[in-house]
Amino acid sequence: MAIAEVSDMLLAFDEGRVKEFATDYTGTAGKPVYSALRITSVLADAEGQIYLALSKQYSVVEIEADAGIKRLCLDIAMYLLESRKGNPSQVITDAYTRSMKILADLQDGKAKLAAVNQLLPSIATDNGSTALEITSSGLFDGIHDTDYYDND
Repeated sequence: MAIAEVSDMLLAFDEGRVKEFATDYTGTAGKPVYSALRITSVLADAEGQIYLALSKQYSVVEIEADAGIKRLCLDIAMYLLESRKGNPSQVITDAYTRSMKILADLQDGKAKLAAVNQLLPSIATDNGSTALEITSSGLFDGIHDTDYYDND
């Protein structure tokens, strides 16, 4: 099962923009050729980055069950898609940077996947720090939402 599908990309971002970056002008007589396979390819690359980063701590089922992971996958995939044609927009670059930071925090145990965190008896980790729960809208520490992106 894939973390995200082409339809998720088209819903998460401006559909015209996604299709523009998935179009090449190498067709007959230089006519534009759109290919959903380009989107599928960057989604697969993004999933690969996620699985590589998290596979030592989480099972595939746990990764795929987490709603926040889909958002990370989409942001990484859009960055990869825009990168095909040069420099990605600043908004997409910022989203990619945040996603990679979240992945690093998950990998280092500074944050926990929401689906896994719900199975834990408490939000305290072994070292006494709070396990932050990654959700599609940010982080939750068990008491209140945290603006993850401003905490460096």
